[in-house]
Amino acid sequence: MGIEEKLKQAQIKRLLVVDDTNANIDAAKKFFSTIEPYGVKIDYATNVNDAKALIRESIRAPAGVDNRYSLILSDLSMEEPESGFEVIKEGIRHFTYGFIVTGRNRIDQSHGPKTIIKPKCYGIRTSINEILGTKDDVAVWEKVFSYIMDYITINEGKNLFRALSDASKKLYVDDHVDSLAYDGFAENFVDSYYYD
Repeated sequence: MGIEEKLKQAQIKRLLVVDDTNANIDAAKKFFSTIEPYGVKIDYATNVNDAKALIRESIRAPAGVDNRYSLILSDLSMEEPESGFEVIKEGIRHFTYGFIVTGRNRIDQSHGPKTIIKPKCYGIRTSINEILGTKDDVAVWEKVFSYIMDYITINEGKNLFRALSDASKKLYVDDHVDSLAYDGFAENFVDSYYYD
């Protein structure tokens, strides 16, 4: 299955990419420009507050209009060492699935020669959460997105992604809910799926 088919199957229409390093955002823009022709809108934020504001804004569409994010990809270490989790929690509060995409090693807090995806993208035979290379490389973004799309369309994450997506559509598009306070759910979700 090619990327266009995976985007359609997962109903990916809008992405948010969050990273505080300009070189990483530039590389992400180069890669994600290749999927825009498939009808995917991509927004970028360089800090937690802007990302959270974009997420909140995305759910404030008129009833029947689907303007929410389908997927969020966030750096981990921005204003604070783990501030990316705040972006993911904001997405989860509004039933939008997200992934941490980081170069930071949680053990010694250094940035290394690899990019790590959280939660792990479980495949048919193995879990994939490390890619050799850094996010300032377009090819790394291509691999990251490929692994994520496989995870949410053909592997372990498919049912979880679909459940969050369906709940979001029901609550925000069909019933036009302005805001939800699912802080406990978001905290538990992130604690369960993003920490090893």
